[in-house]
Amino acid sequence: MKPLIGITMNLEERPARSLNILDQDYGKAVLHAGGIPVPVLGIKQSIPEIMRQLDGFLFTGGDDIHPRRYHERPLAGAKLTLTSDNRVKFEIELFKAAVKARKPVLAVCYGAQLVAQQLGGTVERTGSGEYGRTELRRTDRSAVLFEGLPVEQDWDSAKYLRHTPQLFEAVREAIGWEHELLHDVHHRLTPIEAARLGRDLADYAAVVDGGQ
Repeated sequence: MKPLIGITMNLEERPARSLNILDQDYGKAVLHAGGIPVPVLGIKQSIPEIMRQLDGFLFTGGDDIHPRRYHERPLAGAKLTLTSDNRVKFEIELFKAAVKARKPVLAVCYGAQLVAQQLGGTVERTGSGEYGRTELRRTDRSAVLFEGLPVEQDWDSAKYLRHTPQLFEAVREAIGWEHELLHDVHHRLTPIEAARLGRDLADYAAVVDGGQ
């Protein structure tokens, strides 16, 4: 039987109603990875039954979490597009329930910010504005983790998808299997690419109490 994967949804709040909206690419990505996509409405009372019925969760992307949630202020002059506080509150409760129920979670973009914060990780604002395409420079030519990458390159999703599992393998060899690893590629991958990456990184999940 294929696993049922809950997919969180954007929340659009209007004066007379609240709308949950989901990019179909997330559902296509779950199907591509072998699951059955199940959109999760942001209704707190449904969480206990959701945990009983679903096998795993995809916390989707969206706009950013307000910097005040990680004790920061927006950059001066920044044009922020923020996720609804009600979406954030619901998904915090959903994530806590998923952790308690030991359900697997994949988080993308905004979802990764939320998961990192809830796991006690550090979420910090960037020091400058964000660009959709940028030049990457490898400053340490001797770094083993980046062996094989050119010194300079533009963003290339195909190379990134090939290299990142190798990076996780090297990290596991260096630090062992007890620690959880969180990876955030932010807006750079399509949902299908993100699903492929999550599948390829599954073998490097933390081992807890003798199992993954």
